[in-house]
Amino acid sequence: MLFSLEAGDEVAVLPEFGATTARTLEIAPIIFVWRMLITLPGNRIYRRVDGCPAGQSGIGYIVPATDAHRDAARFTRRQSD
Repeated sequence: MLFSLEAGDEVAVLPEFGATTARTLEIAPIIFVWRMLITLPGNRIYRRVDGCPAGQSGIGYIVPATDAHRDAARFTRRQSD
């Protein structure tokens, strides 16, 4: 699933594995992809194999972003404004 992603693609950051789309924390662009790692803004690094943070650099869990994730992230931002 994450192996098809490239730099410039977007991922949804979820609070934990198995979280619903409605719990999307943010949509983030992929800055860099290297072998088994994906880098997001802020030097957050995730494992390509399962979307989990590599070490202490990331939060939550990442999946390829869908329109449903984007809608949920927009809703969350509006609620916090």
